[in-house]
Amino acid sequence: MRRFYSEVTLEARPQGIALLLDGRPVRTPAKELFLAPNAAVAEAAAAEWRDQGERIRTADMPVTRFVNSVIDHVAPQRQEIADRIAAYGGTDLLCYRAEAPEALVVRQRELWDPPLAWIADAHGIRLEVTQGIRPIAQDPAMLARLTARIAALDPWRLAGLESATTVCGSVVLGLALLEGAIDAEAAFAAAMLDEDHQAAIWGIDAEAARRRGQLRRELDETVRWLDLLAG
Repeated sequence: MRRFYSEVTLEARPQGIALLLDGRPVRTPAKELFLAPNAAVAEAAAAEWRDQGERIRTADMPVTRFVNSVIDHVAPQRQEIADRIAAYGGTDLLCYRAEAPEALVVRQRELWDPPLAWIADAHGIRLEVTQGIRPIAQDPAMLARLTARIAALDPWRLAGLESATTVCGSVVLGLALLEGAIDAEAAFAAAMLDEDHQAAIWGIDAEAARRRGQLRRELDETVRWLDLLAG
């Protein structure tokens, strides 16, 4: 889309902060009023619109995309999305360990045990661990506690958790990122541990490298989103 505006401004409204292009309020793809939840998010979104060149590239506007997603999708489907995220607890990446080689077993223990210990200590959610591909049934009481924690989030943070969980393949890592118990570097290392082990043995092809780079960008954008929500 060709750029059609010159001035980007912000305007406080009762429900949030509106973004205006040449005095006209921006709307989401679903035609809802674009309203940021706080000044930090609003300023970041405004900067994205100001930084556009002759053509608007939505790929370069992650904050704007997050706001659109919350308004159009997350808020109207809040419980459904919370349940979908919580379902990761039944098959969380961190709970399925390799049986061999020993170097991978040790590395998984080093990177994956701390987040599991954190969620147990912080929220009383204790998830069982297994080796190999044998399925393990988690305690329903633990999964219910996990679901309740996620359902208590506002739509803005729920969107961040959904993104982090999807990228990492782990709701434990997602919650740890959300609550500042782990940083992006450590979360990404934990999430990519198995892939990195295989790459060290067989090498990494161009498609795998592209996918890895895309996942890292998405995780960095998510962490920035969560930081902006904190103000």
